[in-house]
Amino acid sequence: GVNSDELSVKAEAAPGYKYTTWSALQEAITAAPGDATTPATKTTTIRLTENLTAPAEGGAAITIPEGKNITIDLNGKTIDRGLSEKDPAANGSVIINNGTLTIKDSSTGKTGTITGGNATFGGAIVSNGTTTLESGTITGCKATSTDYDSANSKLGRGGAIYVPYTGTFTMTGGEIKDCSASVAGGAIFNVGTVNITGGKIDGCSVSGLGTV
Repeated sequence: GVNSDELSVKAEAAPGYKYTTWSALQEAITAAPGDATTPATKTTTIRLTENLTAPAEGGAAITIPEGKNITIDLNGKTIDRGLSEKDPAANGSVIINNGTLTIKDSSTGKTGTITGGNATFGGAIVSNGTTTLESGTITGCKATSTDYDSANSKLGRGGAIYVPYTGTFTMTGGEIKDCSASVAGGAIFNVGTVNITGGKIDGCSVSGLGTV
């Protein structure tokens, strides 16, 4: 099987060095093996030990670089982009995945959550690479745009998940709920590859073309 290195991410810093819990997660991902030239040959599992909220100013989506193979174990915790009550942002997704990403929740109560994304497309996750949702909940994310220019056809699409032609999204478990899009795909907007074999999609809405 695939080997796995497990890291715990929490609000701790080395003496003399300060970072937010949000940046701690990004730093752990960036430090994991693999890059575009030499892709990772094993998975790095990052198990959350604290709720993580993006900083109010200067925050950016958590990014999985090309060549990384990352599993985020929510472990009953919440990753909150913090934009639910704010205007949509061009980088307002919770996660942008350019590599390989698996999301799971090992907690007994399965209370792990990804929330608070409010982007012009892909409110929770933009899957430019390969993304798998095994367990955990994606909720309260939005893809909002008043620009209906067909030349930029991604705007307002994918309240939870946006999958471009290069990307893949697989859902084997977990739940996507209460997400919305202004144009299409209240839960998922796909021009790549989507495989849904389990899990639940509920309460997502769209003012345009459809929910999934």
